[in-house]
Amino acid sequence: MIIDDSRPYLFASTPYHKKSKTMKNHYLTVVILLLALGLMACGSESETRDESASYDTRGIFLSLDADINVISVAHEDIPEVMNAMRMNLRIDSPELVSELEPGDKISFRLARVGMQWYARSIEALPPDTELELPDQLRAMLPSFD
Repeated sequence: MIIDDSRPYLFASTPYHKKSKTMKNHYLTVVILLLALGLMACGSESETRDESASYDTRGIFLSLDADINVISVAHEDIPEVMNAMRMNLRIDSPELVSELEPGDKISFRLARVGMQWYARSIEALPPDTELELPDQLRAMLPSFD
């Protein structure tokens, strides 16, 4: 039996080195297509997620960090979304809460934009408004007397 090593063929009609380059080109094409599809999906998702989830809720205004447009609130339970808790929420402008003092009861729209939570449509509630906050959460809040 004679073996001819002078022809490095992987397949009967195509030399091995040509198959290798062709396969690399196919893999590269597939990777580029997958990346392009991923980027298109991310772009369309961020556009459709603009305030895709929002909930009317009530809570207590705790503080404002005007430098980064963030407020701290303790809010009531939002059924099937989240328990009552203290949260830092983004706001569009510090002027939205310029009339509020720490301890004021508020109603607002809790809106999810991308991966961030925003407080929108913020309104002061009457001081005698009863909020449904768990005792454990109330115990963590500062005294506003």
